Amino acid sequence: MEKIKKISIPDKSRVIVIGDIHGELDHLKELVQKVHVQRDDRLLFIGDLCEKGPDSSGVVDYIMELSVKSPNVHVLEGNCDTLVDDLMELNPDLIGYLNRREKSLFHEWMIKEDMTFSEGTGIEEMKNVLVNSFSKQIEWLSGLPTAIESERYLFVHAGIDPGEEWQETSRMEALTKRAFMEGYHCAGKQVIVGHWPVVNYIENGFSHAPLINHDKKMISIDGGCAVKSSGQLNALIIESGAYSFMYVDHLPDFEVKGDYIPHNQEAAGITFPDYEIERLEVAEDFSRCMHKKTERMFWVKNEYIEDDGHNVKDDVSCTLLPVTSGESVQLVDGGCTGFDLVKKEGRVGWIPKGLLK
Repeated sequence: MEKIKKISIPDKSRVIVIGDIHGELDHLKELVQKVHVQRDDRLLFIGDLCEKGPDSSGVVDYIMELSVKSPNVHVLEGNCDTLVDDLMELNPDLIGYLNRREKSLFHEWMIKEDMTFSEGTGIEEMKNVLVNSFSKQIEWLSGLPTAIESERYLFVHAGIDPGEEWQETSRMEALTKRAFMEGYHCAGKQVIVGHWPVVNYIENGFSHAPLINHDKKMISIDGGCAVKSSGQLNALIIESGAYSFMYVDHLPDFEVKGDYIPHNQEAAGITFPDYEIERLEVAEDFSRCMHKKTERMFWVKNEYIEDDGHNVKDDVSCTLLPVTSGESVQLVDGGCTGFDLVKKEGRVGWIPKGLLK
């Protein structure tokens, strides 16, 4: 890993870490306002600023401006931000990628230049146009570090190798490593990553809240913004050694008008990429299923099971969520029989219909 930026974070400074924005500029601005960023705070963005969401160009310009205005704003690269390398290196695969990807930073830039993209667009022509008009953004994105290291923390987009010399982690591994928290590291300090949505970790109980493992010195914060239907944009807040978080999402808020205490409160779900199940018993609202990857038994909402009974259609919570009258929740899916799928403080689960107002 060649691009490692070293910074100093005073013990009394509040540290705010945001990752995997994926072009959601409105969410980003709302979250920055929600956490009340102060002058002495350290604000870190840990990659994937762009791609998949509606305003990658706006996110890049906004964060670039923040980093220019304040020395306490630090930004590192994610795998989605390295698209500029493909452009500069004239990677022929870039055209195919853009043909498949409806929402992309380059699509937005080309529209601003009245340039229409098609499968026949020449990559050299595109490079000439974009470099001429967006050289500052391209230079800034190309110069982002792969890791940021402080006295107590190591920030990297996806993860590091488990060996003693974590600095020898390849750039590709640092940007694309899957399920980092299922492994370990020897960096000797807290490693904070994004990239892999935390809801994909089965031990997180279908929650989009940051996943913290003190024993392993690992924290993962990707809330699945612009990627998961119930996803959110997380800000991890570190203050006086304590961890908390805030988030924003696109889901409508509702107040709970009654209590619900399920007899089984086990937090569980089935998520990408392990959708294979075996349906064993069908009931009115849920089916008892064995999850093939873990061999665990889950009650899965019937509407989320494929007709053949061997796969779920999408990520699905298998949690019955306790709620209390007066609480605020976000509605994820109100179209199923008998139960509504809601989110409370990042955790997603089912409650009986009739409890929302």
